Amino acid sequence: MLAALGGLAVPALADAVGARPRFVYGGDADFAPFDYLDGDGRPTGFSVELVRALARDAGVDLEVRLGGWERVRAGLDAGAIDLISLSHSDERVKVYAWLVQTWTMHQCVLFPPGRPVYPGSPGDLAGHTIAVQDRTAVAELLSGMEPPRPLLVTTGTQSEALRLLEAGQATGVGGNSLTLRLAASADGMYNLVEMPLQEVPYGLMARKGRRDLDWVAQSMARLRGAGTVETLAERFLAVPAPRHTWRDYAIYIWPLVGVVAAVSVGAVAWNRSLHRKVRSRTQELRASEKKYRDIVDSSPVSIHQARPDGTLVMANPAFAALLGYPSVEEALRIDMARDVWIDSSERDRLIALYEPVGRVADLEMQVKKKDGAPTWVQMTATVIKGPDGRTLCFEVFSRDINERKIAEAALRDSEERYRLLFEGNPLPMLAYDVESLRILAVNEATVRLHGYSREELLDLTVSDLALPDDENLARFLATRFDPRPDVVHVGLRRQRRKDGSTVEVDLTSLAIGLAGRPARLILTRDVTAERRVMAERERLQEELRRSQTMSAMGALVAGVAHEVRNPLFSISANVDALESELGGPGGHTESMRLLRSQVARLSRLMQDLLDYGKPAVLNRTATRPADLVRRALRSCGPLAREHGVTLEQEVTPDLPELELDAGRMDQVFENL
Repeated sequence: MLAALGGLAVPALADAVGARPRFVYGGDADFAPFDYLDGDGRPTGFSVELVRALARDAGVDLEVRLGGWERVRAGLDAGAIDLISLSHSDERVKVYAWLVQTWTMHQCVLFPPGRPVYPGSPGDLAGHTIAVQDRTAVAELLSGMEPPRPLLVTTGTQSEALRLLEAGQATGVGGNSLTLRLAASADGMYNLVEMPLQEVPYGLMARKGRRDLDWVAQSMARLRGAGTVETLAERFLAVPAPRHTWRDYAIYIWPLVGVVAAVSVGAVAWNRSLHRKVRSRTQELRASEKKYRDIVDSSPVSIHQARPDGTLVMANPAFAALLGYPSVEEALRIDMARDVWIDSSERDRLIALYEPVGRVADLEMQVKKKDGAPTWVQMTATVIKGPDGRTLCFEVFSRDINERKIAEAALRDSEERYRLLFEGNPLPMLAYDVESLRILAVNEATVRLHGYSREELLDLTVSDLALPDDENLARFLATRFDPRPDVVHVGLRRQRRKDGSTVEVDLTSLAIGLAGRPARLILTRDVTAERRVMAERERLQEELRRSQTMSAMGALVAGVAHEVRNPLFSISANVDALESELGGPGGHTESMRLLRSQVARLSRLMQDLLDYGKPAVLNRTATRPADLVRRALRSCGPLAREHGVTLEQEVTPDLPELELDAGRMDQVFENL
């Protein structure tokens, strides 16, 4: 996805490796005579050839890309295109850098002939429906007029705008006078009435901040001095003359035939005055026919006339080049049904369908070239009929759209791959507009993660998914327009789901462009379960460390207890021996008792230490609570009597037996 935006050449890098700098010029393929495709599908036109001459003069490499106007503008905004020809306007110079003027555009609105009254100024356009190509200078001018203003109908190309005018769906068509009239003449629309709007400079523009395009103005100055600009203008910017048909000639031919017939029967006297008029009219006809033939022969659009049986009446060089024939003479010998149509029955079907109508426009189909290779063409055909109503021939205008069809197929394939990569990706992904923060696209994994439907997510902004108390949110909102790398690892964040619960995610942000606007793609990794597992692992590790520490302490204490118990056994044995040797009551009796009690106390302490140093093993047996109390009283009786304390036993009868370790419970009661 990011690679699609990386077409901008970097001259500094090219210089570093010794290569010539490379630049890309983009233009509208439907903007003759400035930018268009010739009969072989090659880019040409005044602007195309001028930029090529500039590149040759500057010693740089140039690639020319012609296509749909919206895609070309999007390519310029995304950095895939370096140069573009635009009419100058205040709004455009806010976005783009004006490099050099190449021509002056006469912007206007054209109206069909035959109206009783025509608007005289832009203020008179209120109430009119004007067709205009979208995102053009004329569209910007008319949409920015103060009310009352005309109703605008925007189209993808100026040819589509002209078709709306021809179909009566618009009262006028807006655009540049020269390009509109040339496109109109190709469709047989002449004598259109022009209402001027304004004259504006037309020239080369680029994205702001480009420091590697100084050669454009420098080379332009040299080409103007050499007369190259004027030569190209004479070659491409001549206004076409009207196209004439046999009906136009009939206006002059029939009177001439009548005169000749009258002379032959002696009905009319020949005189010099009439002879001069006939000769003058004949010369006019020859001049008009030559002009018509010159226009047809030099037209970049393929033109031919074919009879219903498939044989050709006429064809121009663009027709021969379109089908791969070296000359018009060879092309005139072909049979359209056999040599051009892939399926001749399809030709019969279309003739049956459109012959009663009289015309078909913008029919896209595949035909065969001379070598048998298929190619896509766009055809507009008109039925030419004789006085008796029979079809004489079909006049067809064709345009090579093979590259466009290939590009469209590649685009569909690219979109399908994008859909699989985006929609089928198990990682949650969403795209948002940098300026408005509005979510533009989400995949199914994002829907599952946040619990919203796709429609609900597309009504939110990315800030709606953040927690209100997230300290990173305010910093993000304040710095989102700051320059940053194309790929940014945002890190761990907490986001909220539709049900109010939170989810911990790891975010990565990538810069992209959608519909010509800056946007970013967010890749999300749900780490909630991972963080929970990590926390549990840390808890278990802490318990293990504590258990290991206690085990080490227990082993140490057990060792000490074993070492102390041996001297205690010796002391206890010696006390017994002394008591036997001394015998009877005396002053040593109390000392012996104290010594024996302290030995017993140390022995219990050592036993406790030994118990601490080894794992606890409970010896559970069925025990009556009353027995525990009696044994405790018996153990504590001597100590109680010694201190003058009376112990009494109160045990509720019929208590059930309990499963417990009687020895440990005896110790508990003794400690109490």
